[in-house]
Amino acid sequence: MSASWQLLDHTADLGMDVEASSLEELFACAGKAIFELMAELDAVEIRVSRDLVVEGTDLADLWVNFLREALYLWSGEGQLMKEVKIRQISDTALEATLSGEAYDSHRHVLNMEIKAATYHQAEVVRTPKGWKGRVIFDV
Repeated sequence: MSASWQLLDHTADLGMDVEASSLEELFACAGKAIFELMAELDAVEIRVSRDLVVEGTDLADLWVNFLREALYLWSGEGQLMKEVKIRQISDTALEATLSGEAYDSHRHVLNMEIKAATYHQAEVVRTPKGWKGRVIFDV
């Protein structure tokens, strides 16, 4: 099974379910999905990479913290990330590399703004097919 994500119906905010065969794929898919929701990634080129080291008290906390750090690359640095690679992961820590480029209003089309990943309904669980994660975003 390859990783995939889908939007959830959720009042006032935006929810997303992600499924993948491995934990690495789950986190990578979710990280990329944030940027797919916010912008048309076809025009984004790989020009910069950012390494992230993220910790959490458990998988759900790690999940939200990782997505918040990915969002900071947009809100704090103006970066649109096209590729997400999880280099190392455990139940409480991960190392990732996100690659893309700085936002250019002449080349990049923005779809929406995601303000934050929330703990509301946040979960990461093992399934018979692999892993499933859920996150609700403030938009």
